Amino acid sequence: YEDIEKAVDWLEPDALRGLSVLCPFDNPETSMFWRYFHRNFERLGLSKLLAFGYGSKSALYTGGNDDDVEDFEPFDEFETFEDFEDFEDFDVIATNPPFSLYTDILNTQAILDMDWLLIAPVTVTCREAVIEKMQGGRLRFLNIVSKFETPSGPKSVGAVFMPTLPTG
Repeated sequence: YEDIEKAVDWLEPDALRGLSVLCPFDNPETSMFWRYFHRNFERLGLSKLLAFGYGSKSALYTGGNDDDVEDFEPFDEFETFEDFEDFEDFDVIATNPPFSLYTDILNTQAILDMDWLLIAPVTVTCREAVIEKMQGGRLRFLNIVSKFETPSGPKSVGAVFMPTLPTG
């Protein structure tokens, strides 16, 4: 949660105002991305927040109180990540995807057209799609990821935040 908060603090104050955020690898019951954006929905001026993870609960939030959180089609209804058809309804993808899926993620054209606030392994910084966004001046790297919680406990990993949104 603290790492996400630090990453968002690096953004320009109104960078997320009016935008919709997609968290496609996030169970809303456990995801720190969901928790952060849900708690700060009004302050950030978000228009919509969707979180879903393979085989987990999913939730759609458009503001109001917690009774206004709606269920959404679970990710296990899709055969592949690319089968999600609602990418165009979202402006920003904010998530910590499984590092093993980065090739699939970066090959999804819809993702390439969106703004990012992704946690990524340091090794992804040499991928063609990432280099193209960097060369266009849209991508930055924030080295603020401190640790990951895994089933076997906290783990330190070489990882960075990759925002394409304007930073202050």
